[in-house]
Amino acid sequence: MLVLGLDDSPDEATVDPFFLTARAHYGGEYAEVQALRSGSARAYGGGLRGRGRMSAPPDLPSILLDGRIVYLGMPIVPSVAELIVSELLWLNYHKADQPIALYIHSTGSQNERRQPIALETDATAILDTMAYVTPEVWTLAIGQACGTAAVVLASGRKGRRFALPHARVKTSPPRMGRAYGQTVEVMGLANDLEASNNVYLEFMARATGKDERTLRRDLARDRYFTPAQAIEYGIIDQIVRPRGRAARRMQARAAAPLRDPVDLEALEEADEEEWRRRRAAEVDGEADKGHVEEE
Repeated sequence: MLVLGLDDSPDEATVDPFFLTARAHYGGEYAEVQALRSGSARAYGGGLRGRGRMSAPPDLPSILLDGRIVYLGMPIVPSVAELIVSELLWLNYHKADQPIALYIHSTGSQNERRQPIALETDATAILDTMAYVTPEVWTLAIGQACGTAAVVLASGRKGRRFALPHARVKTSPPRMGRAYGQTVEVMGLANDLEASNNVYLEFMARATGKDERTLRRDLARDRYFTPAQAIEYGIIDQIVRPRGRAARRMQARAAAPLRDPVDLEALEEADEEEWRRRRAAEVDGEADKGHVEEE
């Protein structure tokens, strides 16, 4: 009964007020709750630091949302579209002068077998909301952006559409599953598919700057793009690569044999030495500027 906040006394059960709060039930383990109460875990940077290691925050999407990051990490089905639209609308009224970062790792409205699993209107709901909100929406392809997810990627703020070096972009025209019924019903579905394809081409034309005839020819079938090819076609603008210390560490790990561990201390010393040289050069430059002004 301790998990429910009740004592084991058979005569009279007393409720601890702490267990009536939502915080008491993060994780669902009484040991974690006791750690929170005893003070051995303390809030730090959105997470909970306790017992010498960093534990995950109770609600990662909310932590990302506080940083104005919206993560699209699933196929664009109705529940996912509802969440993305809700987050965009919330950020529109919360610090509307700051941009929104939309991270994308999604197969769009189709699965890996190119079978439709949702309607294109779920994606257009996100696209229309992106156009409606006041803040700029910056997009970033993390793993893959396929089909309607590629349209979402391309519809970000021009100049602020990014992809990681090994991300994959695939354009896929809208598809229709097997249709049954009378001829009139099948024709109605075919007309709806044609309308969805026209909307798809309209969004891509607006994002890439290409004419509809070219897009209809190029995107009639699935087409894969590397990040460099996506830049050339106008889907993204930049490739995000590690810089500075992170780049040097990646190069050192790639160049070192597997049996040879990377000397991180030597890298830290090199970084510190480089910072000192730059700082000394800045100080000397300010001193020379001061002498010239005095003369």
